[in-house]
Amino acid sequence: MCDAGPVVPDVLALYSGSPGRARARAWARWATTPVRAVGQRVPARGRVLEVGCGLGVICCHLALGSPERDVVGTDGDLDDIVQARLAARRAGSRAARCEFQLTPPGEVPEGPWDAVLLVDALARLDPAAQEGLVGSCALELALGGVLLVKEMGPRPRWKLPGPHGGPAPQQLEQWMEDAGLVVSREAVDRGFPQPHHLMTGARRRSVRSAPARG
Repeated sequence: MCDAGPVVPDVLALYSGSPGRARARAWARWATTPVRAVGQRVPARGRVLEVGCGLGVICCHLALGSPERDVVGTDGDLDDIVQARLAARRAGSRAARCEFQLTPPGEVPEGPWDAVLLVDALARLDPAAQEGLVGSCALELALGGVLLVKEMGPRPRWKLPGPHGGPAPQQLEQWMEDAGLVVSREAVDRGFPQPHHLMTGARRRSVRSAPARG
């Protein structure tokens, strides 16, 4: 895996023509989220999905980082999807293919995907829906694919608590293991005041024989 990554202005310049509130939110997303750390765990080639992509800052970062990625972002907010599409259009030939889809919350487009990302996307759901979304994402992974889930953790305690409503890292690890993934957990909070944690779950065997979701 690799992610050389664009310099900050390359990503954020894509939102220069967006309304002021969208520009401010794009800058805030970059400034408060370990986007580079997440991107470094994404395969340099293949189909990549981000569920709950918002304005598409992470998707655009991934598309600019490797021309061999095919990036798709989904979200339930039409205004965000419109701005994300405009940002991808501004990237033009500098970026890999990057598209955005309006989908109901919790819906996962059919795979197989080489990577699926959930970055602070679970807090808006109740615990049962959180677990269901994690399982649905895992089910759509290609063999050898990875599910990357970034949420806030309780440690280190001296860090400022971030906007949180998502599951604790230990709970995420259990859900991902129950979905058949080989899971690792790491802190990705260096340089940030909040305790960011990243869970990486790798699909080592096929689950296509699993019962169909109801």
